[in-house]
Amino acid sequence: MTDVVLDLGDGTSCTVNLLGATVTSWKVGGSEQLFVSKNAVFDGKTPISGGIPVVFPKFSHWEGKPFHGFAKECLWKVETPPTKSEDGDVKAVLNLADSEWTRQYWNYAFSLTLEVNLSRSQLTLNISIHNPCPEQSFAFELLLHTYLLLQDVTKCEITGFKGCSFLDNTQNLQEFTQETDVITIRKHIDNIYRDTANEHVISQASEGKCIKLSKTNYPDTVVWNPWEDAESRIFFCIEAGHVSKPVLLNPGHVFKASQTLCIA
Repeated sequence: MTDVVLDLGDGTSCTVNLLGATVTSWKVGGSEQLFVSKNAVFDGKTPISGGIPVVFPKFSHWEGKPFHGFAKECLWKVETPPTKSEDGDVKAVLNLADSEWTRQYWNYAFSLTLEVNLSRSQLTLNISIHNPCPEQSFAFELLLHTYLLLQDVTKCEITGFKGCSFLDNTQNLQEFTQETDVITIRKHIDNIYRDTANEHVISQASEGKCIKLSKTNYPDTVVWNPWEDAESRIFFCIEAGHVSKPVLLNPGHVFKASQTLCIA
């Protein structure tokens, strides 16, 4: 088994690849909401380009180690297979624990759990990170690298940024302040926005609909589009995360964060 499929039976479904616990498809009424590159490789080894990869324990460059951390390169285990609740929603739980392979990059014990909840118009991803070590704390960064499918990125608007400081990775991480609430994308963008609103509304997404992204315990939002080719015109990444300042997790403690995508 390489995929876990949550299916409501009405054209609404979610597919999670065990490599990286990457959500590779979210369909609502038969319409795909996530972008996956035509060049994505599904060989069980190569990180998947698109969907919603989990970035942990390091965001961006990690000298001599996997870019965006190792979680997206690991095969996760199914803790709870897709199960339908009384209200018709479907839930599945996946887990990644430390191993000899992960400890060569990051020498800590950990348990990383992803709970996927699918309902008629929304997809919720709950993450928990447990530090089982009785004596040793560790610091980490975490992010959901969400690729949204669009009709035309130049017609899309994203709200929730007014007054936020941001680091522009296209300008050597210079710091700026976002003056307007709305962001538009008409060129290469790679910005880390800090202390963003808990909700972002994305207009002109798949089939011209709006998507609302709600987040808890993710103070940062990364907005990225490489503006390289034709594919760049039909997606952008809006990435809820905890990356501008690492999380320090004390022995025995658990960190929790959540993201919900909803057709508005």
